[in-house]
Amino acid sequence: MVDKMREIKYLLSMKQEFSIRQNQQLVLNMAMRQALHVLTLPALELQQWLLQQIEENPLLEIEEGSAPPPQLGEIPEQKSFFRHLMDQVPLHFSSIEEREIAHWIIGNLDERGFFERPEKPSSFFLGVLEKVQGLDPPGVAAKDLRESLLIQLKVQGKENSPAYALIRDQFEAILQGSRPELLKSLRSEIASLNFHLGSNFSTSLIKPIKPDLMIRNSPVGWHIEVESDQLPTFTFVQSYLDLLENGQITKEEKSFIRTHIATGKWLKRALNHRKKQLISIGEYLTKRQPQCFSGEPPKPLTFQKAARELGIHPSTMTRATQDKYCLCDAGILPLKAFFSRQLQEESSTEMAKALLKKLIASEDHHSPLSDQSLSKEIHTQGIPCARRTVTKYRQALKIPSAKERRVN
Repeated sequence: MVDKMREIKYLLSMKQEFSIRQNQQLVLNMAMRQALHVLTLPALELQQWLLQQIEENPLLEIEEGSAPPPQLGEIPEQKSFFRHLMDQVPLHFSSIEEREIAHWIIGNLDERGFFERPEKPSSFFLGVLEKVQGLDPPGVAAKDLRESLLIQLKVQGKENSPAYALIRDQFEAILQGSRPELLKSLRSEIASLNFHLGSNFSTSLIKPIKPDLMIRNSPVGWHIEVESDQLPTFTFVQSYLDLLENGQITKEEKSFIRTHIATGKWLKRALNHRKKQLISIGEYLTKRQPQCFSGEPPKPLTFQKAARELGIHPSTMTRATQDKYCLCDAGILPLKAFFSRQLQEESSTEMAKALLKKLIASEDHHSPLSDQSLSKEIHTQGIPCARRTVTKYRQALKIPSAKERRVN
């Protein structure tokens, strides 16, 4: 009988221990899922989600002077001009590098839809810019209103029209109203042009994007910061902590308070984990892709390779960069712009050489491609390859220059 009682007590203790372990594992799994979810959220969504978590946890309160809640009206429900343009990129740009440059251009449009060109842009960059200017609505990414109107007329096939010549040569006179007779004769044609590119969209060019990372280069080195100004900071409600320490409360009430304290602590850890991961990725990119922060195209780099070198799982790398943006000297760039999904660094040289041979084999022998033209063609396939590099590869393959290849 005594042995039986001991067996029952043992089984009960085992059951209790299993229940405790099961609850601990459940809490741990929930915390891990929360950390992954926090890592995935971009800045604006994280702000809203965090406010909801604080509201649902009675033991948490926003610290005085912390960031105010966002105004719901600031986030557009209708499709924005920015999103309308971004959605067109996959349809009009085939290579990864073209898409990355197109994203960068669209992300740096001003409130009117105009674009300030960088100094000494490459011919490849200008080619992408011209294609962006032909997106819907035509004339976007022009340097000013005059160029925008000229682009619109060009798209309509009216490059030789009187309206085109008038805007090209006498635009200031039109604005000042000093040539009313010319304007009157072409009024219907000019009236059909779009003077306000984002007028058909809910918020014009106000983009619901907030950079998650800010990266600047200075004389003393790189400065990396995670954008947290708009994230509310929170603390535990002191009265509940006092109850737990000194109050006469039931076991259920103690359990309630402790559970919500644990939830708040895990929330802080998840936010800190997100911050550390983003800073780690930012530091990595300044070493592997420093040229991107001044507007140059990225070198071949995959998520898998970056994850391996950072010592994290590729899925974590994907979550940490998904829908995230970086503010740098080149503007606001999506973090995915620093990566190439299709190219491995080790094989890019051989791929470029193989493509070089293919292009030369299929060229017009009466008008062979120059090294500059070959560089541009290779770029369109998503492989960064400067003219000097093309010359080096061509010489290594013992292929003559364009002049020597020409057949009269």
